[in-house]
Amino acid sequence: MSHRTDSNSAALKAFIHFDPVTPRSGVSTTERKVKLRAALLGQVTPEELLLARERLKNRVVKLEVTFRLWKGPPTVSDTRWIKDIDNLLKILFDVLGGGRQGLKLVEDDSYICEVQAFKSLVADQNKEGYLIRIQEIDDPEMVESLNESFAKRKASKIQGAPGPSS
Repeated sequence: MSHRTDSNSAALKAFIHFDPVTPRSGVSTTERKVKLRAALLGQVTPEELLLARERLKNRVVKLEVTFRLWKGPPTVSDTRWIKDIDNLLKILFDVLGGGRQGLKLVEDDSYICEVQAFKSLVADQNKEGYLIRIQEIDDPEMVESLNESFAKRKASKIQGAPGPSS
């Protein structure tokens, strides 16, 4: 099934100069999310964030992201640029979503229905970071299904009953 997107109009587009992070054992993932969130907030005005939240509320989205990884000199650990793309996406999804460290651009990462993710190496450390573009997808059936599921979960929490399993 093909979804329509408005290729000329992104709800949010930003470059975040920040070492792309992944979850690692022994390192607080929460702290990494907080730092990424702060870095994103440093690049987007409150007005841009508010407009993006309004535009994306209860909508499904396409996320395009390029992880620009600095490949420093041989004296720098290769873990700086050897990162799995799925792990890079995990923290970003949480920061874009509605969780504790989330910016609430999407209700939940379930609303991210299309992803284009790229890794590229950069020689200049000042060009390291995330290039992000988020846009709406026209998929009424998916929106209706997700909104219905989340409404049931909220109602279950209010009533104290267990919600539907994910």
